Amino acid sequence: MFLMAAVLWGLLGLFTDMKDVVREIKNVSIWRLMAVFILSAGNYWIRVIRFNWLSKLVAKAKINEETNSMIFFSGLAMNLTPARVGEVVKAYYQQKFFKESFARMAPIPVMERLADGISMLVLMSFGVLYLKFGVQAFGLLSVLILTIIICLHQRKLMKVFFYLGSRMKFIKKITVSLERALDSFYRLSSLWPLILSSGLGVLAWGLEASGLWVMIGAVGIPNTIANLYLTLFIFSISAAAGFLAIIPAGLGINEISTIGLLEKLIKINYAQALVVTFVFRLATLWFGIFLGLASILYLERRLKNGNVLE
Repeated sequence: MFLMAAVLWGLLGLFTDMKDVVREIKNVSIWRLMAVFILSAGNYWIRVIRFNWLSKLVAKAKINEETNSMIFFSGLAMNLTPARVGEVVKAYYQQKFFKESFARMAPIPVMERLADGISMLVLMSFGVLYLKFGVQAFGLLSVLILTIIICLHQRKLMKVFFYLGSRMKFIKKITVSLERALDSFYRLSSLWPLILSSGLGVLAWGLEASGLWVMIGAVGIPNTIANLYLTLFIFSISAAAGFLAIIPAGLGINEISTIGLLEKLIKINYAQALVVTFVFRLATLWFGIFLGLASILYLERRLKNGNVLE
């Protein structure tokens, strides 16, 4: 994946004069870079609070918030998996550290993504309403999210499937696990948990998206409120496009979308858009991935030492 990212940025760099890119990189001050890191850290902090709350909402075992926070960070390394499906690693660690049911906890990452999808719709709405841009992506994501929510609340239909499946030996063996997962899905996707999760998502992703707004100032674009609305839209529609493409970390789709929209809506040149996007993704996506890998090493070391219930 790291090699793919390097190849991608190398290819994107072929479309401009590298002297222009180097010049724009020199314009990125350490203070702006630190601001993006801080905003990205704020995103993680809010999502940690949400993850701990969702975990306690469905868990039967006692959840240690300090350990559970590290478990949240381990999931960041799974940005490298398609549609972040690897985030179920969080349920694996919750099973190991808290002796909790994997099936009961596995729906949490799914519901996090669902709430994040709603959050992206809120952030996208600024551009969709005023620019009449991105209507198709907005509609597709809306239909997908609504369909998932409706399906999760069809408990009677799910019970019919369980009854029919219980006649099959394989399904019969995992019926209890499926029922636990369904119960968690139902509780997490209820009205207030979904509203609160999505609201926290808007705050979290709004902070991270503000980092893109900070970065455009490095290439001479005024940090106005109008440009803040535009960068919120650019961030959310690019993130949604990367997710819908089911490509690990939205690699390629996210970068190309962000660069293109920065050129079209913010009116900066390609070299400027390339630098803004590169630095922003480095301070958000790759920063999170390295945090995730470090967290996995820490958790694995604790497991190896038998230190699981602190």
